Formats: sequence, C-alpha cells, structure tokens
Amino acid sequence: MKFPFFASFIILCLVVHRAISRNTKITKNSEEAFWQKENEANETRRKSLDTLNYISFSASALSPGQLLDAVSRDIVIANPQVGLIMDKLNLLEKSKLVNLNYITNTELKATYGVANLALLTEYDQNYTDFITVLQEYASILAQNGLIIPALTILETAISAGTDISASYSLAASIYKEQGQPEKIRELITRAEALNSPRKSAIVRMLNTIGQDNG
Repeated sequence: MKFPFFASFIILCLVVHRAISRNTKITKNSEEAFWQKENEANETRRKSLDTLNYISFSASALSPGQLLDAVSRDIVIANPQVGLIMDKLNLLEKSKLVNLNYITNTELKATYGVANLALLTEYDQNYTDFITVLQEYASILAQNGLIIPALTILETAISAGTDISASYSLAASIYKEQGQPEKIRELITRAEALNSPRKSAIVRMLNTIGQDNG
C-alpha cells in the first residue's frame, strides 16, 4: 500500500520540478529579450518628433467668461479652485501635449531615440495634467448645475482621448438626462478605440448606462 503512494509522490515531485524549470526558462528568456530590446533602444539616435499627435486647445474658449452667463460666472469664479484650474489651462495651452500614456519607455526610445525620452515624458505629463484638470473643472460646473458648460469641457477631454472613467460617466449621465441615447453610443465607440487598460471597464460602464436609458 505504501509503494503506490510513494510512486505517486515521486511522479508529483517530477511534474512540479518540470513545471518550475519550464517557468524559470520562460522567465529567463523573457528577461533576456527585454534587455536586448532595451539595449537596442538605448542605441537609437534622436529622431524627429514632427509626426507626434500633438493636442492643442484654447484656454480662453474654456474659460468661465466664454462658457457662462454673468450670474453663473460670478458663482463659479467665487470658487478658488476654478482660478487654479484656469491658471493650469493657460500654462498648458503654451505647452506641448501628447498622449503617450501606454507606450513604454523602451518603445519610445526605440521609435524616437533615447535623447528624446525626457522631452517625450514631459509632453505626456502635460497631457495627463490636461485631462485631469478638465475632469476637475467639469465636476465643479456640474455640481453647480451648469450641465451644458460641463458637457463642453467633458467633450473636449473625450475628444483628446481621455481614459478617466469619471469623465465618460458624467458625460453619459448628462446625455441620459437630455434624452440623447445616440450620444452614449458615440461615447461607447470612442471608449472602444482607447489604448488603455481601463477601456473594458469604461465600455462596460457606458453600456450599463445606455441599457438603463432604455
């Protein structure tokens, strides 16, 4: 009775050992491939950045003075956060913005050259600041009942390829209240085109809002 058990135990150990060895080999090969790509990328010379998909916008067109009537403008301007938001937008308008959030540093170096990495990182951070500030701005406007101006801000962010879930959620909720289910379908289409790990969650959320809308 003991021998079959012992034999089974030996076989199990061999199977486990083989699996560990196989995984170790795969990991080693993956690491070697990564470092090979990294070394090649570090040798890539500087290339032109003219082909990047730069994002431009007008800060003045997004200002309370342009979006709101006199009464609403006074209410919003009284919020100190709005002043900070406009300061950031005015600064970002003069900067270069590029959405590179989901391109690895190795890929950036291999495509544009290692000497451009710091500059590309700056452009990407500018983009992240931009979509973050727009979400904050839209949220403040919506909280003050300024739905249409909030939607203008959200549509600007969505057109720029934001993957901030709250921006899609708020925009979809406004479209739902306005009885515009076709606009929610457009949001879904845009979300499906995102190159972001958040894409699936955003699409599911929008589909849920669309279904609730009937």
